[in-house]
Amino acid sequence: GGDNLSVTKGVVSRVVMSTYSHSLEFLLTIQIDAATNPGNSGGPAIQGKHVVGMSFQGQAQAQSVGYIVPVSVIQHVLDDIELHNKYTAFPIMRFYCQSMENTSYREYLKLNDDQHGILVTSVEQACVLSKVLKEDDVITAIDNVPIADDGTIYFRHGERLSFRYLENLKFVDDTVTFTIIRQARLHDITINCLFSIPNRI
Repeated sequence: GGDNLSVTKGVVSRVVMSTYSHSLEFLLTIQIDAATNPGNSGGPAIQGKHVVGMSFQGQAQAQSVGYIVPVSVIQHVLDDIELHNKYTAFPIMRFYCQSMENTSYREYLKLNDDQHGILVTSVEQACVLSKVLKEDDVITAIDNVPIADDGTIYFRHGERLSFRYLENLKFVDDTVTFTIIRQARLHDITINCLFSIPNRI
């Protein structure tokens, strides 16, 4: 307890997509090896003279594991409010998928060795994506960013992230282009980001 300023030091373990505890949104996070408790969440994360994010949650089942909201996520929220005069949240692509690492299933879908991506297993009917994506579509790229068979994309310095990171870059009413393989044919489909969005931050 106490009212004095609390400072905790930690080292970045990795940059990863995680579920935010309050909104349940799947967004970019920075994992650090310092415990984040209710008393120090919400404080700035500082590296040198720069603020790199905001401390916001820990892991109850693990020791010395905390997470930081990166500046890029905070900036997206601020830009969203400036653009729409309110917070409209991150668009969410309401479809479900599986990896394409199974050789037999790749053969069943008649994929070439140089064709990679994720398999659409279902799309929520309430989502606008149900008009353009179908079960058994293989999404090979989003906005020309290639998707690997394990559902990851290149991030930086050899790091890889879930393809869901790409939806984090969008605002409501932006457009997104899916490159898909449907019945052994390649298609590019562009649609507005009118995806279903959560009711809370």
